[in-house]
This record gives sequence, structure tokens and C-alpha cells, in this order.
Amino acid sequence: MESVIRFRVKPGAGRNRVLGMDELGIVHVEIKERPQKGKANRELIRFLARLSGIDRERIRIKSGLTSRDKRVAFEGMDRETVLSRIIR
Repeated sequence: MESVIRFRVKPGAGRNRVLGMDELGIVHVEIKERPQKGKANRELIRFLARLSGIDRERIRIKSGLTSRDKRVAFEGMDRETVLSRIIR
């Protein structure tokens, strides 16, 4: 089972945090790392792993590696469970 969730990421923020989900189902996230050499993407995966309780190796960015708009896949957990753990 793989769940794919859309994210809009704002890198270079003061801290990592989830801002919420908009009416299109896109989860807005701020990440403290700058988008240099993949640092923000790695930090996003670490942050999402901590919130969701899924191992980092089971989370991957399917599209949007160089964009703020990303599609992230979570292996082994349904979409509703992932969202309930990420958005509090």
C-alpha cells in the first residue's frame, strides 16, 4: 500500500511546521533548511517521518524535487492515517 499526498513546501523558515491543508487537499509545510543541494528535501522527509511514525526509507518524493510543489509517497500506511498524524 502506498499513499501519495501533495505538499507545498516553504524552505528557509524559522522552524519546521505544518500549516494545514487547503481546500484542494494540499498540505502546506515550512521547513527550516534552505533549498540547496537537496537539504530542504532531506529535511522534509526527516520531518514527515517524525510526524507520521514511518521510517524515512519508506517515504519518498515522487515528483517536485526542484519545486515547492511536491508529491510525497508514504509506503505502508493509508492516506487518512498519514494525514491524521501529520495535521494535528
